[in-house]
Amino acid sequence: MPLQRIAVVTGSNKGIGFETAKKIAAAGLKTIICARNEERGLAATKEAAAFGDVEFRKLDISSADSRKQFLENFANDFGRCDVLVNCAGIAFKAADPTPHAQQARPTFATNYFGTSGMTLAMLPLLRKGVAPRIVTIASKSGQLRILEDEEKRKRISSPNITVDQVTEFVNEYLAAVESGTHAEQGWPNTNLGMSQLCKIAFTKAIARQEAAHNISANCCCPGHCQTDMSSNSGTKTAEEGARTPAWVALLESSDGSLLPTEQFFSAEVSYTEHHEGEDPSLVKEIQW
Repeated sequence: MPLQRIAVVTGSNKGIGFETAKKIAAAGLKTIICARNEERGLAATKEAAAFGDVEFRKLDISSADSRKQFLENFANDFGRCDVLVNCAGIAFKAADPTPHAQQARPTFATNYFGTSGMTLAMLPLLRKGVAPRIVTIASKSGQLRILEDEEKRKRISSPNITVDQVTEFVNEYLAAVESGTHAEQGWPNTNLGMSQLCKIAFTKAIARQEAAHNISANCCCPGHCQTDMSSNSGTKTAEEGARTPAWVALLESSDGSLLPTEQFFSAEVSYTEHHEGEDPSLVKEIQW
């Protein structure tokens, strides 16, 4: 009997994360549903059980202590991870009165430091996985064009940038925003966009770093979806948005070659109960 693969999906008690977890479970993987709120996470897991083998684990990716506790328990119980889907994220509403400078740190605590911290913590277990891969759900709001400063754009898009250098870039942005000098220093006025851009750069750096371990790492944009984060203003349902991350998470190589890595995908993907009939041409790499 083949070994059952194991997937961890952060931020998966609702929205795109929940729909992605259901699709992965339906494909036969043991799927760990993660959420900060235990009551909501357990309720989501109960509903998702109709689709496959699911289990709930409490996790707040913005908390180092929570990540550590999750990792210790997960490592003891499973010993490896085959798929990590980074879905957890936050966005301040447009009408939120919190000043821009005060929104920066909380936004990056989850979207960048939480995602990067979780990914780095899971690497030892991913290295033991079967066809291991990392899928980071990001947004086209993080495309390079938001950086008008050419020097900054070249730095963050360098093919040789390391994880530490991406984090240094993040800290420079946060310091500039919190000092009120980000505009004059050439930084854009968008915490969400910058957190997405840096999350993409981090994932690309991880892809290069982990190539020797055959870990693929890709980003994808689900599109503008009807979720809590968008105040349900999107043009797509959460289920429709989940098709792309699920496709990337379940992508298999037919000829034994390495999976795509260091890519940013955005598309509609056909998806059936048995994960058949998918056309890879429907998933396209977009220019970062």
